[in-house]
Amino acid sequence: MSGQPKNTGFMPKHQDEAAGFSYWETKGWLQDLDAVVVGGGIVGMSAALHLRANHPDWHILILDCTTLGGATTRNAGFACFGSPSELLEDWKQLGAESTVDLVKMRWEGLRVLRQTWGDDAIGYQACGAIEAFTDADLMDACNEALPDLNEALTDVLGHPPF
Repeated sequence: MSGQPKNTGFMPKHQDEAAGFSYWETKGWLQDLDAVVVGGGIVGMSAALHLRANHPDWHILILDCTTLGGATTRNAGFACFGSPSELLEDWKQLGAESTVDLVKMRWEGLRVLRQTWGDDAIGYQACGAIEAFTDADLMDACNEALPDLNEALTDVLGHPPF
């Protein structure tokens, strides 16, 4: 025992190996799966609900690395389609058409979420947003891009977003 401090706990022989699944877990949960959803947060659970609605006879497994649902329980509690600086970066990286498509998917996802659960149940309030900048150049770039972003996104959202 040279080199080890006294009164320390014993380390398991194979601490990096997972315990594995029990016989009952394997037989009851992991056989004959039709779909596996990775993530038990709001997105994963919504995906699982839609799978169940479209395929009521399917065996669906939801996996998450935590006991509660992923990023859903750790986010700042807001739903958005993207801030001006985020969308400007998307525009630069993906192009205008792909950025608009991305916002369409986010907006549709928010619509489905609200329709599925109801605004009261999820605490939804369309209250707008403010983006704070610490970089003056980024703020100027976003201000310059607002007319283009508004024009591109008005058809998606039904009104100019910014």
